[in-house]
Amino acid sequence: MDFYFYLLFFIFVIIFALLLPTLSGVGGFKIGQKNSRTSNDHRLKFKLSSEKDIGKSSSHGFEIDSKTGLKKRVIGNYSEDPNHYDYDLDELISADDDENDQRPKAHV
Repeated sequence: MDFYFYLLFFIFVIIFALLLPTLSGVGGFKIGQKNSRTSNDHRLKFKLSSEKDIGKSSSHGFEIDSKTGLKKRVIGNYSEDPNHYDYDLDELISADDDENDQRPKAHV
């Protein structure tokens, strides 16, 4: 009984290892005939997917860090130049003071 369990478990692991790259979209297997008689030519070939990764599970693109190779999801690109934003500090302070004056004051 133990032998059949281990055999079934081994077959399950092999099937899982073969189907995982195919289901995740990383690559696929191609079964073909041998074209040459060299020892390096195999019938079962694994081909990596060559399509550009554009974030299949997300509608956002990814930015790849050149040092680590990690992907960072890009939600929006914002300008870091403070001169790009046209805010007058005095105008913002006066608008905030007007807002505070219009609120009813709570009695403490």
